Amino acid sequence: MSGYVAMNVRDPNPPGFGAPGDQGPVLLHELGHVMGLGHVDRPGAIMEPSGGGVTDFGPGDLEGLRRVGREAGCVVAPPAPAGLAAPRPAG
Repeated sequence: MSGYVAMNVRDPNPPGFGAPGDQGPVLLHELGHVMGLGHVDRPGAIMEPSGGGVTDFGPGDLEGLRRVGREAGCVVAPPAPAGLAAPRPAG
């Protein structure tokens, strides 16, 4: 899967993740689409069409990412560099 997100330099919303309308949560929502997630009808989920009133991925968002991620065969994880622990699957 591949995609891109274009940010509008004239976006009047403030940068950061302090509030649901800030640029950070909007970016997370759009990156969710790039990673294969669609909109959900669930307040409290960043993939709700208006962002769900949250500033980070919620449990349902994370479950969706898990389903389209490594366990689903979408990503081949390279081996960890020598001396570093391998990443642990979420869950």
